[in-house]
Amino acid sequence: MNDGAVMERHDRLPPEPSSASAARRFVADAIERTPLACSSVGDTAVLLVSEVVTNAVLHAGTSIRVTVRIERSSVRVEVRDGSVALPSRRHYDEGAATGRGLELVELLATSWGTEQERNGKVVWFEVSADPSAEPTDHEPAEPVGTGGPMWTCVRLLRLPTALLLAALEHGDAALREVALVAFSNGGEKAVRASMPVRLDLGAITKAVTDALDRGLLEIDLDLDFPPSAERAAIERLAAVDDAEQMAKEGNLLILPAVPELGACRR
Repeated sequence: MNDGAVMERHDRLPPEPSSASAARRFVADAIERTPLACSSVGDTAVLLVSEVVTNAVLHAGTSIRVTVRIERSSVRVEVRDGSVALPSRRHYDEGAATGRGLELVELLATSWGTEQERNGKVVWFEVSADPSAEPTDHEPAEPVGTGGPMWTCVRLLRLPTALLLAALEHGDAALREVALVAFSNGGEKAVRASMPVRLDLGAITKAVTDALDRGLLEIDLDLDFPPSAERAAIERLAAVDDAEQMAKEGNLLILPAVPELGACRR
């Protein structure tokens, strides 16, 4: 290629759990016959593509396009899906049952980022064999319309930091299990029906985690939300309630939440 790339390959995957292992094989096969095959770059790229594709399967529920670009000393992987909602890292504790995908990308990739496209988004990362390459801080793309006249400032008063973080963590883990159950029972259509409209809780989890680090038991928080957040919040609450019922009936691996978490969620 004129730009100096050694190789570039593409693959399209369905929105199902087996796509994570398929993406691992695809990236591993692409790297196998290159000078990077004997370096840690290959192992890291294979691990990270699995995490990113798993997130796309669970949170987008659309077909996934994986691009791997191998240059002389680096690998770049791009994962595209049909959801315009950008991913956000969850700041959960060490015992959390979910929320580590982007943390691994942040820790192991030389650089990474997200880009919103007209009909979806791309999550990309680069892993370099160059020892002089320094990890790059990720600056999330600014959501379209943030701060615009249609957005509403919501003031949340006296948030119980530890309890709220536990409630959000439990809700994410429960919704993840419900999506996996839907996959096994009914495929893509069932998953779409089981998924609530995505509500970006990244700003809340970060603020609560920062407050806990400062030893604060309660905080007041001002957040800007788009008009769609009202519906998304209601649908998420209903979906978590349904998941709770499934957990109580023994149909999920996760245990039902203690009453305090349910009250905090509301």
